[in-house]
Amino acid sequence: MIDMFGRLGCLDISEKVAVNMPFQPNPVAWVVLLSSCAKHNDNIAIAHGAYSYLMETEEGHSDDVVACVLMSNIYAACSNAK
Repeated sequence: MIDMFGRLGCLDISEKVAVNMPFQPNPVAWVVLLSSCAKHNDNIAIAHGAYSYLMETEEGHSDDVVACVLMSNIYAACSNAK
């Protein structure tokens, strides 16, 4: 569901699905949300939230590089848009 809403550009709904799941989402869910944010260059707040959740998970350490590159690209795209 996170991926589906993210691909549609409904980042706010995608984030709500991830946050309100009855269990803790795995790091892949947060990377998927970050990828959607990077694709749509739409909401830096959602991207930052997903990045923060990913960095808090103990399993997320293998995805640190991917998350850092995605956030870097998101910040760069936002600064270029201004």
